[in-house]
Amino acid sequence: MTTESPLLFLELPSSVSMASAVQPLTDAAKEFLANKYRDLSKSQDELTNLPLAGIEAILSSDILQVASEDAVYDFLLKWARAQYPKLEERREILGSRLGRLVRFPYMTCRKLRKVLTCNDLDNEISTKAVLEALFFKAETPHRQRALASEESAVSRRFVERAYKYRPVKVVEFELPHPQCIVYLDLKREECANLFPSGRVYPGVSLGWAGILSLSPLQYGSAESVSLLWPLFGDAREGLCHLHSRLRVCCQDEASR
Repeated sequence: MTTESPLLFLELPSSVSMASAVQPLTDAAKEFLANKYRDLSKSQDELTNLPLAGIEAILSSDILQVASEDAVYDFLLKWARAQYPKLEERREILGSRLGRLVRFPYMTCRKLRKVLTCNDLDNEISTKAVLEALFFKAETPHRQRALASEESAVSRRFVERAYKYRPVKVVEFELPHPQCIVYLDLKREECANLFPSGRVYPGVSLGWAGILSLSPLQYGSAESVSLLWPLFGDAREGLCHLHSRLRVCCQDEASR
């Protein structure tokens, strides 16, 4: 099947595409596009030329494979600027159709700051999206999973995609001495890559940190491991080492 065929179904008037007889074909068209373009890093030129209906189908997908949600946001702005050169038209389409497809709660705080100053988005919409994202990040992992499970097929903003780089959360403390706690959410194979010998020696294997606790969790069909990692002394330097090692391991896993 070519890309043009599913786009024909997606661009039908809503009164036709939502009809019970046509709905299965519309769903199949969305699934086809979501699978074909699941990796946004590939076929950038082809993706940029897709019409609105095709972009909506792709960005609505949970199986979208990207480094992080930041990449989804960057791609969406690139596509909107190419398709809608006029600022007012671009703001309208992002606010009414596409902005809701970005899962802001999974964007980095650095990128969220840029969202607040982005001229392509209406100020009220961007402020609301960033506040919602920050409140979600402040929730416990259990509550975050509960919010994701409550999402409907229309709104998927709290549902995590198949990100290539898993989130890292850090809480810093100044007293009684400089330290921070790092929370890692890893797949089991990613965790195994951190410790290829199969053993963990606190304060020895990495030279600056040790495992505080391990607890298996279940996220959908992907079994994960949560790590709480205490860093002492120069916590920032230790975090940089940990982040570098984690990034390399995840890149190795993604390339397989």
